[in-house]
Amino acid sequence: MMLPVTVTPVSTFPLDGMQTASARFNNAAEAISSGEVDAEKMVELAESQRAFEANAAAAKSANDTLGTVLDAFA
Repeated sequence: MMLPVTVTPVSTFPLDGMQTASARFNNAAEAISSGEVDAEKMVELAESQRAFEANAAAAKSANDTLGTVLDAFA
């Protein structure tokens, strides 16, 4: 019996990472704005910002690579 195989495009992984980082950033920012100012929340803000930036760069790289492949076959 053959199980169905689902193939996820690589380009969706950076989007998932950006959404996760954005949610973490918003949660930390909300906690800080409600008065919970501590080092852990400040670090979480910085980490989530860097994670978002890294995933955005990965998405751009995937887009550029796809463009190069399409140009090669055009």
